[in-house]
Amino acid sequence: MAAGLVESSYIGTDDTGARHRGQNGYGTAIGNDLFANFESTNSKSRLNFLQVLQGNCRDFAVNEVARAYWERQELAQALAEQLSAGPQEFHGEQAWQTRLTELGITRERQVRIVTEGALRGGLIARGVAPDWAVLSDGAPQFVVLVHAACWIHAERPLAKLVPHNEEHRAAIENVRRQLWELYQELKSYRIRPDETQRPLLQARFDALVEQRTGYPSIDGCSRRCVIIKSTCCGCWSGRSCRCTTMRWSRISANSSSGVRSAAVPATMPDVVAGTRSPV
Repeated sequence: MAAGLVESSYIGTDDTGARHRGQNGYGTAIGNDLFANFESTNSKSRLNFLQVLQGNCRDFAVNEVARAYWERQELAQALAEQLSAGPQEFHGEQAWQTRLTELGITRERQVRIVTEGALRGGLIARGVAPDWAVLSDGAPQFVVLVHAACWIHAERPLAKLVPHNEEHRAAIENVRRQLWELYQELKSYRIRPDETQRPLLQARFDALVEQRTGYPSIDGCSRRCVIIKSTCCGCWSGRSCRCTTMRWSRISANSSSGVRSAAVPATMPDVVAGTRSPV
């Protein structure tokens, strides 16, 4: 798998519940056009996913990728400076744990964050590209470098929107139709590449993701969504919001700003170049 990760610009992954040696656990599938790997573990955390990517011989590196991750996770700056002051690369779990013990890093949260960052850095040190993408269903454990959603998962929030009237229903169906028409054209382009068509496909993709539903914003609710999704802004009826994270919240009658019409990525997937394959 190590060679496949270095040679790939992306991988597809997913996990599911599985029994291994009589115990409940998880099975994680990783692969693309070049390779496939299946792993049975007792966890499906981000730390576990990074360990699966590394395999049995794990590399830990303190580099820009690791430090950037620690900063995003709000790790104490003093700890980041301690880790950056000494050795920068560690081969094997024992060497890394010894380093953490030397620095007195023993709290569970701190150990998890610094280890996740160092494993990310280790992937880069092995030769994995910094813009290497993980194509998944959007589960948090898979967001390690660059995350991408497959076309099915990109369209799924649109199907969950509850329109208020025929105009809303037509707008939603129009966006869904555009999405799958573009998908089919990208598949055709991949079979018979024509570089003159690429700018046109890129322009169509940009226009698609810039469309807005016209649904009211949730900014006036008494409780804010943890993550604002297109489903949150179209799932309410009357003045009661049925959003999972905002149940029974009140909708502001004065809010009128729109929201993005589809949970699609901000840049067009590189399937047109023949390097990424949508699900």
